[in-house]
Amino acid sequence: MDRKWLWKKKSSEKSSGETDSSGSVSSHSERYSDEQQEALKASPNHDTQSPEVTSKAASNAEDVNDSVKSLTERLSAALVNVSAKEDLVKQHAKVAEEAVAGWEKAENEATVFKLELEATMQQNSALEDRVSHLDGALKECVRQLRQAREEQEQAIQEAVRKAEANRSEVSAFVDPHLSHKLQSLEKENSALKLELLSQAEELEIRTIERDLSTQAAETASKQHLDSIRKVAKLEAECRRQKALGCKIPAVHDHKSSAASSIYVESCMDSQSDSGERLNMMEIDSQKMNGSEPNKRDLNFSDLWASALLLSLINSRMKRLLTEICRPLLLILISWMIFLRWNDLLHCHRLRLELVAWNQKP
Repeated sequence: MDRKWLWKKKSSEKSSGETDSSGSVSSHSERYSDEQQEALKASPNHDTQSPEVTSKAASNAEDVNDSVKSLTERLSAALVNVSAKEDLVKQHAKVAEEAVAGWEKAENEATVFKLELEATMQQNSALEDRVSHLDGALKECVRQLRQAREEQEQAIQEAVRKAEANRSEVSAFVDPHLSHKLQSLEKENSALKLELLSQAEELEIRTIERDLSTQAAETASKQHLDSIRKVAKLEAECRRQKALGCKIPAVHDHKSSAASSIYVESCMDSQSDSGERLNMMEIDSQKMNGSEPNKRDLNFSDLWASALLLSLINSRMKRLLTEICRPLLLILISWMIFLRWNDLLHCHRLRLELVAWNQKP
């Protein structure tokens, strides 16, 4: 506000100085015009003077007019200058007012910033107080926690001491018979563990044997299938040889083919009846050979060849039966061993359960 008043005072002084200068110029011009008028008034009174005086007066009047013109020009220039200065003063005054307004605005903003700064400082002080309070509370909590931990450790140590003391007292009053029994049970437990380990090893061996027996059974089944195929091939060869070698009537051929088909079916159905089927086949062939004595005499060589072929087939069938029955016997023996081992394992498990049940208090 003081600066605004100073700016207003300076502007008023400038305006008053300019008005004084303009007033002095106007007073000079008025004074000069008055002198000129007095000279004009005095000129009629001196008309009677000499022409020299009149010429001088005319020259003076021209000088005066020239001076008046120059003065008027100077006056107009001064007035223009004054108006320009007044405009400049007005502009300066406006700028000063704007500067004063900006200054006042800046002062207001500064006051607002000061108030905000004070508020933030108060908040910071409050936060510092709160932080100090929380720090103290945290230290107190840490102290209490440390104290509680120490008390808990002391309580645990006391409980351990009491437990050790009670254990020593109990061990002092324990019956020696019970301790001996406990030692015997521990020994029995170790022996059972060793036995269990040995049984586990034996079980592994048995599993290996079982795998081998299954492999043997698979190979035996494959051999059995191969033998069946061989028998079928031999039977087909026998029929072919009979058809080529001997010219027996259609009835005889029909019976022999039926017997051979029955024999093949019996071989594929069961292995135990193969020998009986061969015997039946020989009996049928003998019957058929006996039913026609005349033809037997005629085809004796062919029948002899067929008999030799049948004996060869019989020997081969016996060999195949032995080859088939051997792996089957091995499979049966391995299966019996597996069942026996399963029974032993079950008994051992029952024994372990009984021992565990006896050890329970």
